Amino acid sequence: MVRSRRGRVWTVASVAAGFLLLAFLGNAAAGSILSGSPKTPVGQDNHQPSSTAKATPRRAGTAAVLNVSPADLAVDVLPNSPVTVRASCGTLGAVRLVDATGDPVRGQGSPDGTWATTELLHPFAVYTFTLTATGPDGTATTTRSTFSTLTPKVSATYTLIPSGGTVGVGMPVIVRFDSAVSTRVQKAEVEKRVTVTTVPAQLGAWGWLDDRQLMWRPRSYWLPGTKVTVSTVLHGLQTGDSKWVTDDGGASLTVGPSMVSSVDGPTPLRSAPMARSSARSR
Repeated sequence: MVRSRRGRVWTVASVAAGFLLLAFLGNAAAGSILSGSPKTPVGQDNHQPSSTAKATPRRAGTAAVLNVSPADLAVDVLPNSPVTVRASCGTLGAVRLVDATGDPVRGQGSPDGTWATTELLHPFAVYTFTLTATGPDGTATTTRSTFSTLTPKVSATYTLIPSGGTVGVGMPVIVRFDSAVSTRVQKAEVEKRVTVTTVPAQLGAWGWLDDRQLMWRPRSYWLPGTKVTVSTVLHGLQTGDSKWVTDDGGASLTVGPSMVSSVDGPTPLRSAPMARSSARSR
């Protein structure tokens, strides 16, 4: 009887201990699910803000991806080729394009995020891009690339007439090329890049005399004292097969006093009778 009672008592104690163990494990498991974090090792502080428990793992840094044309280390690039930069991933920042002497090339951005040059390049020149961009996660980067333009077989040269000084009221402005400008398209490109500025303003127009000479003249005679500025930004234009303009030009003129002589062509010239004079002596 005594052995049986002891066995009964030991069994009840065992069952009670088992319930206590299950309750402890259940509380520990419930605490892990609420925190969303693994159990803290002994000796470490487990008091953390609630936001930490809900934070998602951070992504690895993602840099911007830029599409640059011409590509890095490209050679023999045509001076009139498009030069563009666009971010296919991230946001494009500052863009700077300079030649070997540090002179910048003008350009501007567009609503679609593309930057493009607004002027032509010089032949046989080296250019360097410096580009800044920001990746999708805020990572900032700076990228550099270089390229070089072709060396033309023939350099197209030209002369401005007049090249400066004081001119008459009927003097036109002439851009005279040393060799022919081959096509209508090339002639039109030349016209777009030559300007005449007058003070005071006066109307006038360009016109080709032949394949080598482009002339600007006012609608009527210049006003005496007019200040005339001629600008020929022609670098990078092609004027023939393997022939490119390498330099720009310009001139400043002043229109002198008006001296106009008129000749009636259809009327034959006749000699005027000589006047006779006599003198009387007293």
